[in-house]
Amino acid sequence: MFKNLPLSLKISLGTGIPLVLLIFLSVVALNSSKSQDESGYMVDHTHKVIRQAMMIEAAAVDMETGMRGFLLAGQQEFLEPYNNGRARFNELVSNLQNTVDDNPAQVQRLSEIQSNINDWLNNVTEPAIGLRREIGDAKTMDDMADLVGQARGKVYFDKFREQIATFIERENELLRSRRESTRQTSIEAYQTISDLETNNTWVNHTHEVIRLSLDLTGAAVDMETGMRGFLLAGKNTFLEPYNSGRERFFELSKALKKKVGDNPIQVSRIIAIEKNIQNWNKNITEPAIAERRRVNSGALTMDYIADLVGQARGKQYFDRFRGQIGQFISAEEKLIIERTNESKQSFEAMDVAINELNEASKWVEHTHKVIGQALDIQAAAVDMETGMRGYLLAGRPEFLEPYDQGFENFNRILDVQKKTVSDNPAQVQLLDEIKATISEWRQEVTEPAILLRSQIGDAKTMNDMAKLVGEARGKVYFDKFRGQIAEFINIEQNLMTQRQATADSAAQSTSFTIIVGTLIAVVIGAIVSWIVLRSIMQPVEKVAEGLSQLADGDLTVRISVDSNDELGKMSENFNQAVSKTNEAMAEVLVTTNQVAEGTVQIAKTSEQMAVDLDHQSEQVEHISTSIDEMMQSVAEVAKQSTDATNSAKEAGVTANSGGDIVRNTIHGMSSINEAVMASSKSVAELGKRGAEIGDIINVINDIAEQTNLLALNAAIEAARAGEAGRGFAVVADEVRTLADRTTTATEEIAQSIEAIQNETKLAVNRMDAGTTHVEEGVELAGRAGTSLEDIVAGAEAVASMIDSIAAASEEQANASAAVRESVVTVSEVSKNANSQASDAASSARELSSQTEKLKSLVSQFKVSA
Repeated sequence: MFKNLPLSLKISLGTGIPLVLLIFLSVVALNSSKSQDESGYMVDHTHKVIRQAMMIEAAAVDMETGMRGFLLAGQQEFLEPYNNGRARFNELVSNLQNTVDDNPAQVQRLSEIQSNINDWLNNVTEPAIGLRREIGDAKTMDDMADLVGQARGKVYFDKFREQIATFIERENELLRSRRESTRQTSIEAYQTISDLETNNTWVNHTHEVIRLSLDLTGAAVDMETGMRGFLLAGKNTFLEPYNSGRERFFELSKALKKKVGDNPIQVSRIIAIEKNIQNWNKNITEPAIAERRRVNSGALTMDYIADLVGQARGKQYFDRFRGQIGQFISAEEKLIIERTNESKQSFEAMDVAINELNEASKWVEHTHKVIGQALDIQAAAVDMETGMRGYLLAGRPEFLEPYDQGFENFNRILDVQKKTVSDNPAQVQLLDEIKATISEWRQEVTEPAILLRSQIGDAKTMNDMAKLVGEARGKVYFDKFRGQIAEFINIEQNLMTQRQATADSAAQSTSFTIIVGTLIAVVIGAIVSWIVLRSIMQPVEKVAEGLSQLADGDLTVRISVDSNDELGKMSENFNQAVSKTNEAMAEVLVTTNQVAEGTVQIAKTSEQMAVDLDHQSEQVEHISTSIDEMMQSVAEVAKQSTDATNSAKEAGVTANSGGDIVRNTIHGMSSINEAVMASSKSVAELGKRGAEIGDIINVINDIAEQTNLLALNAAIEAARAGEAGRGFAVVADEVRTLADRTTTATEEIAQSIEAIQNETKLAVNRMDAGTTHVEEGVELAGRAGTSLEDIVAGAEAVASMIDSIAAASEEQANASAAVRESVVTVSEVSKNANSQASDAASSARELSSQTEKLKSLVSQFKVSA
């Protein structure tokens, strides 16, 4: 499946999957950060609820303390804490109900707490205060009243409250500062995540630019492939890739310019690429296509197209285009690296921000804890004061339990608090001052008052008050109140514990997710990168190996790349080109062998023709000799015929001699006729040989034209193969040159053979004419013989026949002269034909040598059978 993916998608996957994982981690971190914020908010909310609950408890304690102070002293100012606490209690309960309105159970508890305090006010405090007002000053309690009325303890307790308030205010200031730090850290974390998402968007943008760049390269390759296909085949269908590629090229370049509009340098590179391709179209492809159309119309030959392609003028434009698109893609790849690094930095910054957020949350929790412990210290001191006042009222030891327990809690909590704020010396010093204040309060106020109350015993005039207080009716309500408020606070503390645990769990989960996710991203990124690199490098190595073998002349090499991406298509095109070149070279080999065989046949034929012409020359010489003898005989016949007219006596002898001469003449004419017939047959045979040579020359000429066309196709395929096919282009050009020389040689041989054929036809015609004259001579000689035989019968007949013989002899002499001239012409033609046959044999041997050289060059390539 992965093999069938496009190269651009493989590259996108190699860098995109780690980015997707980083985005996933960012989303997880963002959700975790939000979860931590929510958990922190809820923990802070719980702290606020607990603090408000403790303030409600403090308000109730103030009410109890003020009420007990008034019961002791009977002075109105001692009711201020009671009144203020009562007003503050109702307000705090109302506010806390609004705060926990998301928790109906807690709202119900607050209602129960308020109802309980109202019952305590109605059934305990208000009756006790009324009774104390009726009692007035107790005579036996005057010293106690005076002691309490001096409000010496109020000074210490006011100082204590001020100190504890200062302590809490400092912690609140730290809390506000740490909350602000947490807020800033959260903002920075959100900004980091936003930057990360922006960087991821830009990385995806860069991948899209690279994909469009690869598509742009594919469109340019389609243009080149379509143009070369048309130059080879000359069919308009081969121009479809060229035209569609050209249209798609400029559409993609327009889209690329728009896509990288934020980068002027890249825009200028696209403009340069467009200009280069436009110049390539204008100066190379369009003129070449026009010239190929002229070849189709017959105005030009394929040799011109081969020379045009061999000049490789378009290579400089396409090499420049490859360099320009390479620079463009390289710049985008650098941007990917830069933006990936920025994403990594953002991710690291986000990790730091999350750690800072966790640290800030811990410090906020720490501050809440310090404030809570400060309130616990304050509550412990209030318990001491309440217990002390209860004892001063009732004089019963059990009322000192809050005092004693409060003192123990005070010291314990204060020691813990000092350790908690050990990083803050100012707060530690303030805690020491608080402890000193309470110690001084105990020494100067509480212990003397308790000692005095124990000495007084039961106050006679305050029996009713003592009895009322001793009934501890208010303790029931207040114990219930303390239980309710403790339950309320305990529930909130449990919620706080759960929420803090949730926050800690979220922080741990985030850290774990980030660590594990980063490891997974690294592992998956490495695996995907290895797979992508392997899927790209293996085909590239196979292609490089195939090109190397092709450069060594191996035309049987094939590249096996089992993928449907750009490398697979390139390998398929390489195999097709090598297959076509292999077929072309195989045909060149076959054609070369045929040419070699043809040249051998031509040489043999030329040698045989030379032998036949030599034989013909000998026959012509014999014919010439016979004609000379015949002319002598005819001359002798004419002389004797003239002498026969002067002497009748000698007619018989002369007739007999004439008969002999006539017989010899007939025999000579027959020999001449046979010689002429033999010469005619030899010349006719020479004509046939010339025709055979002409047929062989035509075959050689066809083979040479086919070799020229195959060499042209090989040159075009070599040019298409680029740098790796340069050596093959040289060989193909040499093959085409040899084919041109072969064509030239065959044309020269054809001209020579045609001249021989013309001369042979002329000789045959003249031989036919000589044969006719010889036949006429034979006929005349026969007539002369008949006449000489009739001479014996009569002188007149002899005289008449002698005249006829004289006339026939004269005609025979003329015919013999004409035959002699024809024989001389045949002899000259035979000599010329012999010379031309020798030239043809020499040309055939030269053609055979060139053919062997061509076979040697072609044998450098390894071709399949």
